[in-house]
Amino acid sequence: MDIFVSIVDCDCFWGTDMLRRGDKLTLIKEKDNPFPEAILAVYKPLGSIGYVADLCSDSFYSAGRIYDKFQDEAEAEISFILSDGSVICRVKNLEMPKVAM
Repeated sequence: MDIFVSIVDCDCFWGTDMLRRGDKLTLIKEKDNPFPEAILAVYKPLGSIGYVADLCSDSFYSAGRIYDKFQDEAEAEISFILSDGSVICRVKNLEMPKVAM
């Protein structure tokens, strides 16, 4: 099952001009952040580029939904870069429960 998240607040960091589809990101839990379940998105050549959105649609998982599904870091790959400045990523190797259909 593919798990997608939205990376937001990119304009508060480096923007999205240098990002490309297929780029690898590291999602890092910010345990000392005053906001609960904060997950920082890091692009190795630049550093921090945004945060996993905490409020999402039915199509994407929120930071709260994936926070307990990995230890300290998770890998992600950029799937789409939207005109509003948000970045959609596919998260890899999460321990998500199987849903019976």
